[in-house]
Amino acid sequence: MPTKKTAVSDEIQPVRAVDPLAPVRELGRRLREAMGMRRMNVNEVAAASGVTRQTLSRWLHGYAEKAQLGLICKVAQALDIDAAWLLFGPPPDPPSKPGPKPKK
Repeated sequence: MPTKKTAVSDEIQPVRAVDPLAPVRELGRRLREAMGMRRMNVNEVAAASGVTRQTLSRWLHGYAEKAQLGLICKVAQALDIDAAWLLFGPPPDPPSKPGPKPKK
């Protein structure tokens, strides 16, 4: 006799672990992306922002759990990007300078 399939699975589904440091790792990924867009290396960003190479390197490698907002803002300003994008992720469009207004 065939068995009926039920809507609820009888198998135990694994619980996905939440990575509490994911936002920290994403800050490093976004920083790397912004540096690439601006064609700047760590030394250039450090010189332009006043943030040490060591701090930038830590962020780029995912060790930004103690990142200070003031330093993030300095780096964002040096890269000419939005600090909120660097911290929280992309807006609907990638970070860029607004273009000229269309003429009517």
